[in-house]
Amino acid sequence: MLKSYSNFYILNKFSIHFLFITILCSIHFGFHYLDFKLLLDNPKNFISNTLILTSFDAYHYAKGTREFLEILNAPSVQRIFHALSTLPFLSLLGGILAKCTSLSFSLGFSSVIFSATLAPTLYALTYFNLNLLAQKRYFSKNSLAFIAFLASLIALFLPSFYQRVGAGYFDTDMLLLTLPLCALLFLLRFIQTQRFLSLVLFVLFGFLAINWHNGIQNLFLLGFLLFLCVEILCALRLHVISKTHLMLASVFFVILTPSPFCLLTLIILLLAFRLYPKGIWFYFGIAIIYATTFGLFNPLIAQINAYIFGSTQHASNLVFASVVNAILETSPTTLSVLVARSGGILIFTLGILGFGILLYNAIFIFFKALISRQNPNKPLLYLSLFLLPFCFLGFFSLKLGVRFSFFLVPLIALGVALSLLFFYAKCYRYLQLCIFTSSIILPLSLITITYSIPKPILSAQEIQAFKVLDSKLSTNDFIFSWWDYGYALRYFTKAQVFLDGGRHSGAVNYPIAKILLSDSKELFYNFSMLLAQYLQNTDPKVWNRIFSLMLKNADSKEFLDSLTQGYKNISLAHNAQVYWVLPMRVLPLLANINLFANLNPENGKSLKNTSVFVFFDNTKLNFNTTINGTNTLLTQINLGQNSLLLSVDYLKSNIISLMIFQKLPQNVCASGDSVRIYHLKDSKCAESLVQ
Repeated sequence: MLKSYSNFYILNKFSIHFLFITILCSIHFGFHYLDFKLLLDNPKNFISNTLILTSFDAYHYAKGTREFLEILNAPSVQRIFHALSTLPFLSLLGGILAKCTSLSFSLGFSSVIFSATLAPTLYALTYFNLNLLAQKRYFSKNSLAFIAFLASLIALFLPSFYQRVGAGYFDTDMLLLTLPLCALLFLLRFIQTQRFLSLVLFVLFGFLAINWHNGIQNLFLLGFLLFLCVEILCALRLHVISKTHLMLASVFFVILTPSPFCLLTLIILLLAFRLYPKGIWFYFGIAIIYATTFGLFNPLIAQINAYIFGSTQHASNLVFASVVNAILETSPTTLSVLVARSGGILIFTLGILGFGILLYNAIFIFFKALISRQNPNKPLLYLSLFLLPFCFLGFFSLKLGVRFSFFLVPLIALGVALSLLFFYAKCYRYLQLCIFTSSIILPLSLITITYSIPKPILSAQEIQAFKVLDSKLSTNDFIFSWWDYGYALRYFTKAQVFLDGGRHSGAVNYPIAKILLSDSKELFYNFSMLLAQYLQNTDPKVWNRIFSLMLKNADSKEFLDSLTQGYKNISLAHNAQVYWVLPMRVLPLLANINLFANLNPENGKSLKNTSVFVFFDNTKLNFNTTINGTNTLLTQINLGQNSLLLSVDYLKSNIISLMIFQKLPQNVCASGDSVRIYHLKDSKCAESLVQ
């Protein structure tokens, strides 16, 4: 009888969790389907019955997905092993889904399907935390489950998450929170239960999280450093070092260090823990040596240099502009934008207040136990430590850009749950009324938020132009364009693309920007052909240093001046052709492009301080206007509903001459409307161009 009652209790408890998780996932799928229907209403969002993706980076992963699908359709051990070692994890996952469904379905709906995993993950983590905090209070398990459900529901609809996981957003954001939160959940389970299976699952999800997106490595590293500080304090005060925490530290040293041997080392380490646990100090020492050898802190240092001190970039004694400040999503934002993307003032306040309650409880319990020389109850403390980097990064979005507000999502959800728990405890006599009221008010507060659903990043006309161009290309040809379009060009054409979303540092942006913003047509032709020639003879792994290699220790100004002295006869091997692909939508980016061209690489100083470029939508201005009280002469160019306001240096630039006034250099053929394509040929083409 007792056994039957126990089974019924477990089944009933499981049913509640299953019901809440099912509702969360159903709501997630339902609302994203409604968003997809809005896209479906406009045929311009599709090409060949396939949804156009909503981010440029998506085409990088889409190309890998297509390649992996081809391998799965004609599998071989060698090809599969090569794909597993070279392709991004997202491309592998997308390829498997494409094999089960279709490529268009995988690219269009992977983000919606896999991002739904945040619901059960966040629900489980919140419920686990609520149980720890409410164990001395008179809350039923069902009440705690409902609080976890409500907090998880809010998280799914925070704009910083919801807008980045919709249909067509084939990017790493779909699992960027799920994987590290799963790792954190099993880390807490291991600390609480010391079950070896929890350690294995922590290692698995930690490895997947870091390899899914290398930025997670920095978050885990900061959390691990806080973890080490706590352990050192405990060791000094209690004169005891837990073997459990030594195991965790050993695993962390390996999993956080970028190395091709990481997975193998982790497997060996886990087997050693299982088969011979007495050698823990030896394993700990080996893990430290491993981390030292392969550069544990290198990724963190690189990120700090890029985002905190990255206004310029140094390469081979040259100075270039940093790309960080030229990306919209990494440009500083305001507190009001951060609050809006985090659910509005009510939810944001409850979230931060609740997380503060968690920190207070954890730190108070820790130091109280430490003073009394007792072993503190650490799951809550470690949860706080590993979520603090998420909090820091989320608030650093004020400086680093709105994209980083994404990392506040789990904190807001957990904080809302803890605020509700604290509020319910204070008003326990009216618990049912409080639960009913909060379950109405909090979801309704999300209605006041304005959501902007990402639209397809390319137009059907642009994609069609890429496909037509591809029919004329060979794998030896080169395409130059601004880096925003690099991944899309790499996906839709077979040519070699110089700039893309992965290769767009200041050092590689400089030659492209200089060609476009120079007023010399000779430089446009000569520099483009010479750049292609050097790319042909240089390993792609060192293309980031291509301009330094071209200089050969010469002065950059003298080198550029030499390229303006008449058209040079520059030939390419294998009959390779050079194309410039410039969509009309690149024109609003001219000010960003000029950030790279307007810097003297010898000293890092700006060449001109009077350049003005403004792009207007549906705005008419007078010609020869001056702004800000300057004497800079400005010219307005009307392009249908849009207009450009630009100073003389922009007006005379190659990109304006080519795209607006159709003034072509010698040996250059032009075609296209919404996408301007310029084919650079040798001197034999000159006569046909004149005709």
